[in-house]
Amino acid sequence: VPPSGSLVPTVTIHLDADSVEWRLFTQIDNGPLTLARQGLGTPNTDITDIRPDVERYLHCADVKYFVQTFDNNGNPSPLKLIGHAFVPGAAPAALEYVAVEPSGTSNAPTFTVTWVGSPHGVDHFELHLGMPMSEPPESLAGAGLSTNLIKGTGTALAVPNTDGTQETYLMAMYETPRVGAAFGDPDSDLFTVTFPAQINSRILVQIRPVGRCSEGEISYRQIASWTLPAPLSQVTVPWPARSLPPVAVPINTAIKPLFLPYQDYGDAVSRETAAIAIGRVDNNSDIMHRQADGYLLSTGDPLETFLYTPDDASDTLLPFVLYRRQVANSLFPSVSGQYVQVTPMIEHFASVIDAPTGKRRILDPYLVIGRLDPQVAEDFHTICVRDRLGIVGGAAYEYLLMRFDERREPRDVLKLGTVTIPAR
Repeated sequence: VPPSGSLVPTVTIHLDADSVEWRLFTQIDNGPLTLARQGLGTPNTDITDIRPDVERYLHCADVKYFVQTFDNNGNPSPLKLIGHAFVPGAAPAALEYVAVEPSGTSNAPTFTVTWVGSPHGVDHFELHLGMPMSEPPESLAGAGLSTNLIKGTGTALAVPNTDGTQETYLMAMYETPRVGAAFGDPDSDLFTVTFPAQINSRILVQIRPVGRCSEGEISYRQIASWTLPAPLSQVTVPWPARSLPPVAVPINTAIKPLFLPYQDYGDAVSRETAAIAIGRVDNNSDIMHRQADGYLLSTGDPLETFLYTPDDASDTLLPFVLYRRQVANSLFPSVSGQYVQVTPMIEHFASVIDAPTGKRRILDPYLVIGRLDPQVAEDFHTICVRDRLGIVGGAAYEYLLMRFDERREPRDVLKLGTVTIPAR
C-alpha cells in the first residue's frame, strides 16, 4: 500500500507456495470489512497494481487494507492487515455568491449575510467579521454561531479605499453549525446568518467553506453599513430648473383627429379606430394599404418627406408622443379627464425599399394610409397615426401631440382637437 495521502492507492499481494486465490478487504474509518477485490493467481508470485477503487467515493477518510489467501482446497489463511492509506479528498468548492445587507429595524438593527455554495465536502463555514478600529464581540447573539475563535490575537485586515488611503478592520472568526438539516437549504445551496448590528456601523464579511480535513478558498470581502434613513420631512427633491413646454394649436389645420370606420379601412385595420392625420401622399390612388403588406409609396423617399409641417416648411413633427383624454359629452357626462399615452416616442417609421419597384414600403403598425372618405375620388392619400388603445362608441376624445427636441426634451404640445366616435 503506498503512503498516506495518495488519492488512488494501489495494493500488491504476494501469494506463497500454497496460495492460488486472494481476496482484498477494506475497512473505512474502523467500520465493517468490505470485500473490495478478489482473483486467482500463481503460487510464489506477486499480484500487483490492485486498485480497491473505493477511494474515489471518499473524502477525508482512513482506509485499512486486509488480505486473505486460499489454497487449492479452499482453505483460508489468517486475515492480515497489510497497510492503510489516508484519503484527503478535494478542497470544498469556492462560494458562488456572498452578500451582506442591513436588516431589522432602528430599534433592533441586524445584518443578514447570505451565501450560495455547494455543500459537497463541506463540514461547516467560517464567518470572518471585521469592524473598523474595534474588535468584534466575542459572541453574536441569536446568530447560532460559535464564539470568536481568534479573540485577542490582534488579527487585522487593511482594506484600500477609493481615495488611495487604507482602512484597518479588526477581525473575528466564528464557525457556523455543521451543514445539514439544521443549517442550509439543500434545494438551493443557500445559507443565511443574521446577527445584531449597531446603528451607523460598518462591517466587513468573508466566508470560507471548511471540510473535515481541508479548507476552501475564502470569499472576497463584502462591506455593508447600517445607517438610519433621513426623515421624510428632510428629503427635498428639487423640481427641474426648466419651464414646462408651451401649448399651442398648429397653424396647419390638416393635422387633426379622425374616425376611421372598419368598413372603409378593413384592408388596413382590424377594427374601428381613431387616428391623427399627419401627412399625405399625392397621385398614388391605385395603391391600397393592407395589414400584411403595408403601403407602397409612390417614390423611394423617406416617409418623413410626406408629413405635414405644423407651422412652416422648416418645422417638423418628429419626434413625438401622442396623448389623448376622454372629454365629457351628452352620452358620457362624467369622465375622468386623465391623459393617456397613445404611442411610444416615435422618431422614425418602419419601412423597407421594395426590391422590384425601388419604392418605399411602409410597414409601421402605428400608421394607416388611405383616403379620408373612400366615397370621394381624391387624388391623394392621408397618412394617419392610429390610436391602438381602442375606442368607445359615442365617446369624444381630445388629442395632444408632444414634440421633442434633439436632446429628447419636451419641445412643445400641440392641441389637435377632438373627435367624436359615432354611437352604434
